[in-house]
Amino acid sequence: MKPAFKVYGNLDGKMAGVPHISVAAGESGICKACEMKGFCYATRYQSFRPSVHASYLKNGVDLTAKVYDMNEIPYVNSHLCRFDAFGELYTGNRGIIQLTNYCNTCKKNPETSFVLWSRNYRMVEHYFTTHEKPENLKLIRSTPRLNDPVHEIPPLWDGVFNVLTSKYAENHGIVINCGVKDENGDKIGCARCSTGCYVKGKKVICYEIVK
Repeated sequence: MKPAFKVYGNLDGKMAGVPHISVAAGESGICKACEMKGFCYATRYQSFRPSVHASYLKNGVDLTAKVYDMNEIPYVNSHLCRFDAFGELYTGNRGIIQLTNYCNTCKKNPETSFVLWSRNYRMVEHYFTTHEKPENLKLIRSTPRLNDPVHEIPPLWDGVFNVLTSKYAENHGIVINCGVKDENGDKIGCARCSTGCYVKGKKVICYEIVK
C-alpha cells in the first residue's frame, strides 16, 4: 500500500542526512501570525522552488485529511527524522489530525528518533494532556520573536529554540550552538551536532543566528 503522506530526504546544509515530513511554510495560522515571518528561511526557500512548494502543500492536505490506519503510515528508513522541517502544525482540528498522524508515525517506527519544532504551544500542550507522548518523540518549543530568548525549558517540552541576531548574541554573551562550524570551517550538521536536538533524552536550549 502506498503511504498516505510523504517522507522527504532531499535537504542539504545542516539538515543533510536527516529525513523529514513537512508541510508548506506559511499555511498554518501560526505562520500567518508569526512575528518572525519576515525572516522565515523556509518561505524564501519555497519561493525559489515552486515544485517543492507544491509538494509540501499536497503533503499538508494529506496529513490533515484524516487520522490514518497504521498500515497507511510510512516507514522511515533512518535513525533520525524531523517533523515540519518546513511548515508548522496547523491550527484547529487539522492540527490535531496532523499531530496524531505524527505520533502514529513515531509508534510505527520505534527505532527512529523523531523531533518536532513548533510554535503552536497551546495546541501541543493541550493535546498531550489526553494523549501519551511517544518515547521516541522530542518536542522543541520555538520562540515566536527575534531576540527574545527563553533560557528555561517548560514542562512537557524537551528543548527550546531561540533565533538571534549576531549583535544581540554578542551584547548578551550568548554562545551560538546551532549551525556552528567545525575546525575546517564547515557547518556541523544536525546529525552530528553536539548540542543534541536529536539525542533521545537530552534536554537542549538552542541559539541560532537568524538567516
